[in-house]
Amino acid sequence: MNLHVFVAAAWACAPRVRALHGALRAAGCVPRSHWADESDGSEAMEFSDLSSDEDIDVAWRANREGICESHVVIVLADTPTREGHAEAEYARMMGKSILWVGKPTLTSRRFKYETFHSDLEAVEFVSRYVVDQYVRNYIDRGHLVGEMKLAFDEAD
Repeated sequence: MNLHVFVAAAWACAPRVRALHGALRAAGCVPRSHWADESDGSEAMEFSDLSSDEDIDVAWRANREGICESHVVIVLADTPTREGHAEAEYARMMGKSILWVGKPTLTSRRFKYETFHSDLEAVEFVSRYVVDQYVRNYIDRGHLVGEMKLAFDEAD
């Protein structure tokens, strides 16, 4: 199972999010925050400052879909994100795990988000989870194979 991850951050931080996507892919994850991959290079302002109502609706739906398809949402709270906080709340209501990068806030502390000081710490945390799941699945499959062999031996 690949872990799907959405990264919420300010539009201006799209290059940072793309770099984070690379680290997540290297850790065996699937980035779902396509907004950063599809950035047109206008990272100087927030997306909502640059777009029509139709563009905003398309982006909002794409972000919502990315969050729904993800197991984990990383919020780069140390960026000047306005949407990230709303996306974190949406993810929380959907029962997603939230990793908070940056200074803890009342909300992050109230809902006990895992908090990290850097992107690297968050990726390392996710990476350990992916490795743990892989090992657990490997052991489970090995245990199942052992049970199947035992059943066949008993049938003979």
